Amino acid sequence: MGHPRGLMADAAMDSGIAKCRLARVLAVVFVLLTAALALTWSHNKLMSQDEMYAFQTASVPTVAELVRVQRTWPISLDPLLYPLLAHAGMKAFGASAFALRLPALLGFLLMQVCLFFFVRRLAGERGGAVAAAFPALTATLYYSAEGRPYGLMLGLYALALLSWQAATREQG
Repeated sequence: MGHPRGLMADAAMDSGIAKCRLARVLAVVFVLLTAALALTWSHNKLMSQDEMYAFQTASVPTVAELVRVQRTWPISLDPLLYPLLAHAGMKAFGASAFALRLPALLGFLLMQVCLFFFVRRLAGERGGAVAAAFPALTATLYYSAEGRPYGLMLGLYALALLSWQAATREQG
C-alpha cells in the first residue's frame, strides 16, 4: 500500500494532466469550429468588388503573367504574396471564391494557433485555449472569409509575435 501523500500527489498530477489535455482539445475544437464557420460563410458570401479585382489578378494563367500584371498595371494593389498564394489555390482547387479566400482562412487559423502557444507560455493551457477562441468571437472573424490579405497578415503577425517570444525566452 502506497503512502497517502503519494496517492494524493499522483491524483493531483493526473487531474492537472487531464486539465491540460482538455485545454488542448478545446483549442483544437475552437480552431476547427472557426474553419467550419469561415468555410460555410465563405461558401454563402458573394464576392465584393475588391475580391473581384483580386480574383482577376490571381486567375491569370501563369505566375510570370501574375508578376507582370502586378508590376505593370495592377488591378489589385495587394503585395505580391497574397496574389501568388491565391494563384496557387486556384491552380489546386480551380478558379473560385474558395481558392481566392483560402490564404486568408489559413492565415486566420495560423493566428489562432500562434495565439494559443503565445498565451500558453504566459498563462498556461487554459489561457491558451481562451486566446485561441477569442479571435473567432470578435469582428476579426470577417477577415477569415475575405479574399484580401488581411487574414494572412493577422496570421503572419501572430507568427512574428510567437517567434519574438521564443527568441527572447531563449536569450534570457
